[in-house]
Amino acid sequence: MDFGFYLPCYWPDVKLPAQHMYRETVEEAKFAEDVGFTSVSIPEHHFINYLTHPSPLLTAVKVAAATKRIPIITAVLVLPFYDIRRLAGEIAQADCLTDGRIELGLGRGAFQYEFDHFHVPVGESRDRFGDALACLKKLLTEEEVVWKSQWYDFGPLTITPRPMTKPYPPIWIAALAPGA
Repeated sequence: MDFGFYLPCYWPDVKLPAQHMYRETVEEAKFAEDVGFTSVSIPEHHFINYLTHPSPLLTAVKVAAATKRIPIITAVLVLPFYDIRRLAGEIAQADCLTDGRIELGLGRGAFQYEFDHFHVPVGESRDRFGDALACLKKLLTEEEVVWKSQWYDFGPLTITPRPMTKPYPPIWIAALAPGA
């Protein structure tokens, strides 16, 4: 049986510097690798003082710099909150900076307040997620991508850098209900 380690970044006392919390997170990741966990996972959440990772990819790069081999999984990148063209480039860059240890946990989001603050209708999350996922895969695997949908209309476009992991970093899909 494999066990992964979740890096939540709880910040109950916001008077303490955030740097302290992130240093502890990196130490937890190093410990997880040392004792044999098979991965570390980094959530994405916004506007709260728990699960304090507004950019899991940034945390992943920092964790990769402090560890040697453990895979690092975003848990999850909330696709409806992103411009997928920009995210594709950031994923490819993170893949390069982590020497191919990044894995992508992707989801459509779970918290109404986050949708409200990003002005994304939660009722569109499933359709936005599906479109963004298909577009993301294409951007990570092809050059001169053309895309036309309800949310994106662009092309031809090639993201740079290109991901080092082929065809792209492993993808995990988050689900909260059987239909998902």
